Amino acid sequence: MLEDIYIPPPEFPIQATNSIDPVNLISTFAGCQLIFESDCQFINCSASNFIGGGMSAYINNEGSLIQCLGELLFDNCSSSIIGGGALLNIGDKASIELNKVTCIDCKSGQGAGLNIQLNFNSYFAISGQASFTKCEGSGTGGGICLINQGENVEIKLTGSIEFVDCIGNSGGGMYISSNIDSIIQITGQLSFDNCSSLYYGGGLFLEISESQLSFENLISFKDCSAETGGGIYTEIGEGGQLKLIKQSIFTECKSTSGSGGGIYSDIIDGSLNIKDTTFESCTCTQSGNGGGIALIQGISSIISITNSSFIDCKTISNSSDQRYGWGGAIFIQTQIDAENLNQTYFLMRDLIFTGSEAVNSIGNNIHIQSSNTYNTGIVIALNSLLTVKDTPNLYTSPEYSNYYMGIDQSKVIDGNEPYSDHEPLFVAAQTDSVTKQYYIRSFNSFDENDCSSTSPCKTINYILSQTLPEGFVKGLSVAIINMYIYSMHC
Repeated sequence: MLEDIYIPPPEFPIQATNSIDPVNLISTFAGCQLIFESDCQFINCSASNFIGGGMSAYINNEGSLIQCLGELLFDNCSSSIIGGGALLNIGDKASIELNKVTCIDCKSGQGAGLNIQLNFNSYFAISGQASFTKCEGSGTGGGICLINQGENVEIKLTGSIEFVDCIGNSGGGMYISSNIDSIIQITGQLSFDNCSSLYYGGGLFLEISESQLSFENLISFKDCSAETGGGIYTEIGEGGQLKLIKQSIFTECKSTSGSGGGIYSDIIDGSLNIKDTTFESCTCTQSGNGGGIALIQGISSIISITNSSFIDCKTISNSSDQRYGWGGAIFIQTQIDAENLNQTYFLMRDLIFTGSEAVNSIGNNIHIQSSNTYNTGIVIALNSLLTVKDTPNLYTSPEYSNYYMGIDQSKVIDGNEPYSDHEPLFVAAQTDSVTKQYYIRSFNSFDENDCSSTSPCKTINYILSQTLPEGFVKGLSVAIINMYIYSMHC
């Protein structure tokens, strides 16, 4: 008969030191519960040609639980495959709950600190403080590699977690992949300091499909770097949702040759919501775009960036590769045609830009690559889809021409397009081609007049018979007809 196992606090912490294969293996099935009330330390442990350098835990079946109430410490632990500190495999309706976790100098292929694999109806939580320092993964996840492989999975990270000097090929600090319906809630504070990735996501790599992932507390990235997505690299598909909605800070993050110094996101089919976020001194080097953010927007995807600041974000010239470098703060490549663009799919409001610069001033603040730059600018201006604080004349003033620019997708070949192929995003608004006011008056007016406020026309039909004004786009630009009403007083 299986019984619960309770390990009371010993006089000294439980410790495994200098252990080599076989690893410390834990298997819990059929509703059995294993509870560690004391601290557990794994020092200089390794698993060559095996998984879980310090610990490998498998848990399955409803009611099964592994709970660590004290601290789990993994110091200089390694695995040649996955889980340098520990592999945690959570099966159907089982749970693992950790309190305090510390990983130092751990190494592995995937998840140098922790490798966490979740299956159907499973639950994982870290409730206390966790830190990952100088953990190095040759594959995904220098600190943590978390992979969700089943539906109805619940993941809660409610304590503070820090990643310092962690390295990986994808996700220098943390790698999260969730491709099946689940909810990942991160309400604790996260910090990534000097984490790096050879390819994608210096601090964090996120792959989200059919899942909801929300960061609901302070998350900070400082001095993080990668080829693409210096702070965060994300791929969002099949209705996936990503929210960074409270006090996210990206400081001096950089992409070394790809796009997105702070964030790179490929939103294939899903939504990205960024709110109350600050990007300061983030950069990308040519041939990348978007010193602060680079977004690729699929045809049915949603982008929302609100109440956020971009301070001294830049694209950096590269003498050995002078392609691209567009969008000092923000670069967006959208597949949504202007006719279908509205605030449901595209919203950037209450933004602040200070000191942002792009190579050759091609969109110092924002650069948008779309099917038609002129039409895209009309829709943005007409519906106020972009607002910048303390800039009331954003759409109409030519002084912002180099700050908000775009290029037609058909003109993009290799990133060496001449400056003349780029155009001010709001040239239509600057030439009064977004809206036009017409006036009619049924008395003392003639249909040969110019229909202005001082010389109104007589009938609406006359206005409708006129050709469109120069620069007007049928179906996008708006004609406003004002009617004078004559009233008699007896």
